[in-house]
Amino acid sequence: MSTPSAIDSLVTEGLAHFHQQDFVAALRSLDAAITSDENYARAWCARGMVWHRRSDFDKAIRDYEMAIKLDGGYARAYFNRGLLRLERGDPESALLDFDTAIEIDREARFFSNEVRRSQC
Repeated sequence: MSTPSAIDSLVTEGLAHFHQQDFVAALRSLDAAITSDENYARAWCARGMVWHRRSDFDKAIRDYEMAIKLDGGYARAYFNRGLLRLERGDPESALLDFDTAIEIDREARFFSNEVRRSQC
């Protein structure tokens, strides 16, 4: 098993590739992080973001749910799953996820940033 800092570096690298829209490289880094530590919720959530962006919704929801299973207090995973559920036409479940994310993280900076970006 790799050190926590090495695993975190793989996740950071994967997210950098994700933001550059190099999804193959992102998956490579995030798969390596998960292989190194299957209990690292942040890696699962990050990989879910890649699957979501690639419209592989089944894999995305699976990864978000694994992140939540591993860390029930991971607000970002609830928020991301809510976005996916909203996109897939399930606003009731999405709202529950958004509410949970806000309950966990009252400041929810990521949530307010997303809302600002989506305003007309």
